[in-house]
Amino acid sequence: MDNISLLKTLHQDGGNPSRDQSELKKELWLRREIANVLRSTSSPEELMYEILAILSRGFGASGASIYFMDREGKNLSLKASYGLSDEYRNRYRQIEVGTNLTGKVAKTGEGMIIHDSQKENGVTPDVVNMLHYRSAMVSPVTSGSEVIGVIALIKEDPNFFSDNDLIMLELLSLHVSILIVNSLLHEDILRERTRMEDILDRVEEGIFEAELPEGIGPGKSPSQDAVSLLEEAMIVLMNPSFGRHAGQKVSLGDPISTAFDRKQVLGILKMALEIGEGNGIERRFVGEVERVFEITMLISTEAGRIKGVKGIRHDVTARARSQRSLMLQKERTELYLDILLNDVGSINKELIGFLEMATTASEISEIQGDYLRSTIEGINKSSEIARKIVAMSKIQEGMPLLKVDDLGKALKDARDIVSMDGAHKNRDIQIEVIPDRMPVKVDDLIVEMFRYIFSFGPVDVLSRIDIRARDYSYDNVEGFLVSIDMSDIIVDRETRESLSRAWSGEGGMVPNDASNLLIAGNIASRYNGKIWIEDLPDHVGIRGARVMLFFPGAY
Repeated sequence: MDNISLLKTLHQDGGNPSRDQSELKKELWLRREIANVLRSTSSPEELMYEILAILSRGFGASGASIYFMDREGKNLSLKASYGLSDEYRNRYRQIEVGTNLTGKVAKTGEGMIIHDSQKENGVTPDVVNMLHYRSAMVSPVTSGSEVIGVIALIKEDPNFFSDNDLIMLELLSLHVSILIVNSLLHEDILRERTRMEDILDRVEEGIFEAELPEGIGPGKSPSQDAVSLLEEAMIVLMNPSFGRHAGQKVSLGDPISTAFDRKQVLGILKMALEIGEGNGIERRFVGEVERVFEITMLISTEAGRIKGVKGIRHDVTARARSQRSLMLQKERTELYLDILLNDVGSINKELIGFLEMATTASEISEIQGDYLRSTIEGINKSSEIARKIVAMSKIQEGMPLLKVDDLGKALKDARDIVSMDGAHKNRDIQIEVIPDRMPVKVDDLIVEMFRYIFSFGPVDVLSRIDIRARDYSYDNVEGFLVSIDMSDIIVDRETRESLSRAWSGEGGMVPNDASNLLIAGNIASRYNGKIWIEDLPDHVGIRGARVMLFFPGAY
């Protein structure tokens, strides 16, 4: 039914007292319940079942089903049912387009009502006998002009569903189409993930981790520590590729030295001990062929003691082939995401256009107008959710997608997260926000940025963190300055200078224990923010660090 016909129907029903008291109340309830389900975090399967349960209760049906069209447009597959027998679900798990009521509606794209299955042609006797229904109502679910699924409701009583019921179900199907498109995308992503995992399983990339029986304490030189790691660290984690790289049988619990060429890996270990990470090239014979591996090692630490090493060993020749395959899969997944956003946007644009036209009609009641405006707001929110899902699912390249948010709220959210973190229970975080609202353009990483700062420093240090924020101008740009005073958390001058060079893009390494601040500074740069670190002033009366952050305002 086109928008004009629907508008006329809405006008006619608006003057019908029985419509106001029963039909409108039913439609309001159905739309509200479906909107609540669509905002939930359930899996697609649970969402579909919940929607069928809502439709059954709202229309008084005894059972319901939802079918998806396959990509070839030849068959419909049962994706969810409510109140239907196991016998039906097993026998009619797939229906050919054009057969049965469901298949006919999928083919024609037009809804259908069966008033009495015992008197009308076109029904499938086998289905009628299995489900014992007398009335049925079937509606197509469309994305744009394409049928992507079918919803069917049944009832044991004859003449149960009306033409108004079918009109209402067709309108509600526009909401359900969002769920179906999301579910189809979910299946595509799972399929692509399986293919990507299969690729990763076949590439020559070895993963390993080795631990020492006792950690290495202070006092030794990196050269001595490297020898200790190589001779004493035992393998606790590895994948099959790592064993193949070693050129011999390597098992969990073996010394790490059995899996590497001693001379070549000692230099990499020494580098990792000196600067927190190391990488290099290892040449070795695997079978009778010399192969070249790139090794990346990260030091695994606990409470300041070196507990072992962990890293990845890459077969350099296989890496390029793997990257090409992964890029293809990424491009394909991004295509599916773009299709989702386009379809959702098209559906919502058409629906909002109709609803906005309906709100201008003089015949509608006040309650109808309020409902239409709240529905438009809900549809706009669903579009925003879809855009956010797409944006967060992609690996961003270049500038991030920013939105206006309150800096004070981000500070409080980060404080709450850290306060619930058992590892940092010694952080006493006090916030003094002077402006009532501090609008800045950021993304969801803003909370993570403050969490990294609040979590900086040894976990066993009792620290009070005092936070003040105020209006501030930096380099002729108006914005906000956040001052974070951290008692008993020391950032020495050398570390501050190395962080400053890293944040300014000059490169260089920073101490491993300052990685939280390095990440925080990198996040701040996403918002054109500035960050610097000072010692606490003498008048404060305690030792510690002051982290200063400036954010341009979003006025």
